[in-house]
Amino acid sequence: MNTSKTSEASKRKILLVEDEEALRELYTIFLERSGYVVVPVAGGHEAYELFKMGDIDLVVSDIKMPGGDGIELLSKIRETSDIPVIMVTGYAEEEGRVIEMGASALLTKPTPFAELISQVSSFLS
Repeated sequence: MNTSKTSEASKRKILLVEDEEALRELYTIFLERSGYVVVPVAGGHEAYELFKMGDIDLVVSDIKMPGGDGIELLSKIRETSDIPVIMVTGYAEEEGRVIEMGASALLTKPTPFAELISQVSSFLS
């Protein structure tokens, strides 16, 4: 294991927004095992409050969820920041809209964990 890569990744903080608890927990475990600090939340409103506090390097967000959807969250983030935002959805037809709104990438559910880690790493390396 390359400890310099792990220590570099561990300095990076990911805001993970996913309303499905089991999936949120799995993404959190996978990202933490890859050396990232993960702040998991269930909805967009809570996520935006945490985002405003700063210290977030990347956002991974579901699109459709109660408690403030991912489109609204992306729009608010883009008003003040250009940090990478990876959107995740079960609806492939959302791709054009979220990319136009400034999403850095769109992943379709079910997202293989390796693909998620690859996308995250590409933005945080």
